[in-house]
Amino acid sequence: MTTATLIVTHAPLGKAFLETAKHVFGNGTAQVLVHDIIADADPDAMVEQGKQLLAQAGATNGCLILTDVFGATPSNIAKRIAAVTPKSHFITGLNLPMLLRILNYPEMDASALAAKAIEGGCKSITEISPEH
Repeated sequence: MTTATLIVTHAPLGKAFLETAKHVFGNGTAQVLVHDIIADADPDAMVEQGKQLLAQAGATNGCLILTDVFGATPSNIAKRIAAVTPKSHFITGLNLPMLLRILNYPEMDASALAAKAIEGGCKSITEISPEH
């Protein structure tokens, strides 16, 4: 896959998402990179580290940058990474079904993958009544 996925979250959430995805997909998660942000981390340094992770991935179809909570420090860092990364798509509200959905479409470019991520994340949110 030439589309990279960078998860930028509050530590250790991103690593936990990746470990769970590995449980489901095995080695089919090589294109997923994790950049967990610890409390009190230097945002400028974290932006640089995130850019380096993406550069090492060598993604030619762009990248998908996923974060947990819009407006929080990891989200602000992810937004800055996306702003300087060509063909990037930045999505907040990361949930496990979103991540699992995109891993089902390794051949898609970043734009199509972003649509799949949002679709998978939204469709997984359902209220189940106690009768069911």
